Order: sequence, then structure tokens, then C-alpha cells
Amino acid sequence: MIDRDILVCALIVFRLLASSAVWGQSADATVPDAKKREPKQIDILITQHVILHENKIVTWDDVARILKSEAENGKVDPHFLTTIGGLPRQEEVRQYRWRFYKELWDAGKIDGMVVGSISPRASERLDKIRTDEDLIPPESHRLDGSVLEPNGTPLADVQVLLLPEKHINGVYLKGGRLRDPHDEKLTTSDASGQFRVYPAAGDELIAAVHPRGFLITALNEFRMTRQLKLQSWARVFGKRPADGEGLPQGVDLTCYPVPGISFHLYEIEILQDGSFDQRFVPPGRVTIQRSIKAGQGTTFAFPVEEDTLQPGESYEMELDEVPEAIRLRVEQLSQ
Repeated sequence: MIDRDILVCALIVFRLLASSAVWGQSADATVPDAKKREPKQIDILITQHVILHENKIVTWDDVARILKSEAENGKVDPHFLTTIGGLPRQEEVRQYRWRFYKELWDAGKIDGMVVGSISPRASERLDKIRTDEDLIPPESHRLDGSVLEPNGTPLADVQVLLLPEKHINGVYLKGGRLRDPHDEKLTTSDASGQFRVYPAAGDELIAAVHPRGFLITALNEFRMTRQLKLQSWARVFGKRPADGEGLPQGVDLTCYPVPGISFHLYEIEILQDGSFDQRFVPPGRVTIQRSIKAGQGTTFAFPVEEDTLQPGESYEMELDEVPEAIRLRVEQLSQ
């Protein structure tokens, strides 16, 4: 347990999406009416040598056609995400981005546009792509497998990803799915729960993510069983002071299902009365943090409690008002 009244440490969390330039709307936009079709998110990745969409090399003309085609079914939500190697192309990207935005806005097919960055780890991989052949993994690396629900039923649409033994930036989750799927070496199980991966040097772990469950295990173990059986998510729920009471604060979770790999759950929904209920928590060691926004896309996170949760276990907590020591520290760090 971490003493709530003593500032142990402050983690400055730069959230790629929160710090992105967002045209026409906030990244924290209100959830639309459930009866309306939510804008279709369309990810366009700008790398050092090529533009990618759904793991295919495309041109700017292709991007225009994709946006126009999707807009025929309703509003679209384009995300233009740039690798480190793609940064020198920003003027080129800006010109096309504004052209697309104007055309879609005039047609009433867009509310906003997200401009963001891709993690350094993913940039290193994506910036090597020059041709279609670079998108084809070596067949000699192929591993076939299947993924099962906790009850043993084959499960479709499971996100399966390969990870190194240590992951500096961690993996970001939201709603029982990957928040930033483009950052990971990812595949998805088919209707019968089957999938294939192509491990490369440095890949030591394999993880499976789905709203029905979660698993992370050693890649060598998977090589023997060729099967991933999901475990039930853990759960963290509770309350913090209601809106309008004290300094506004959020709740973040950092989870360590295995040593060396962290899974982050940020932007947890909190109701006006201060209650929250996060039902998609990877089992294992969990650090609960109070998060305080300081403007300009920066959030300060302060550890509050820590525990180890088993699959299916629930943990209830109550977060009190922000201690004066933390409030003063946030003010100092914000200057």
C-alpha cells in the first residue's frame, strides 16, 4: 500500500492522442447518441518512405478515394499518424490534410481530425518499409495457433501481438482492446479462432487481447502448445470526489502481468458522482494512480495504491481529495 498523503513520485505522462493537434474537436469529445453512426476512424500512417493504410502502401490519391468512399456511409474520423522518420514530410502532410479536411467539412462528413505520433519502437519497424515486399514476413518464421475464451470456446477477432522481453513504453489499452494497434506487431484471429504470427529476433512474449479476456505468455511456451487460452480480466472500481469537489483528478492504472512489460489504462471514464468501474484490467501487479491534467497535453500521475489481482478478481478503492503537497507539486512542475 502506498501512503495517500505522502508524495512518493510523479510520473509525467505524455499521451500521444491527448497531446495531438485535433482539428475541430477535443480528444475528449462527448460520446455521440448511441442511435447515430459513430464517425468511422481511418488511420493513415506517414512513414519515412511510404504512406500506409490497413497494412498496405497507398498514395495520397488512394487516401482521397478511401475517405470519399467511407464518407458515403456517414461521417469519418481521419487520424494522421507520423513516425519519427516521417517527420520531415510534415509540410507535405499538412497540405493534403487540409485539402481533405476542407472537402469533407464542406460535404458535412467530418467533425474533427486527429494528428498524432507513432511510438519510437513502432517507428523503427515502419520506417524500414519501402516496397510491398517489405510487408511480407518470411514464411520460415510463420507460427500458426488458435485462441480460446476462458471457457474453452474458439474466439474470433482477438488481437494477438508479439512483444520483446522488456518494453520501455508499454502497451496502451482501452475498452478491452489495444488503444494504439498501429504501435504493435499485430494480427487478429479469424472466425474459428485461428491466427498466424511471424516472430522475429527480439520477440520473446505473445499476448492476446479481447473484451472477453486477456493473456500474455512466453513465446517459447506458445511454440509448444500453439494455443492461447484467455484468462478473465480483473476489475478495479470505486469512487473519487464528485465533480466540483476539490482539484479535478482522474484515475489511471499501470498493470504488470509479467515482469518487464507494462499495460496502461488511461482516460478511465468517471461519472459526475465520482464513481468509476474499469472491467478490463490485466491480472497481475496493478498500480493505481491519481492523474491531474496540467494543460498542453501534459498529465501528472501520482501512485496511490498497489496490489496483485488474480484473473476475475475485483478491487474496490476510494480516492480522497488531492493532498496539498501534491497540489503544490503540480503547480511547481507546471511552471
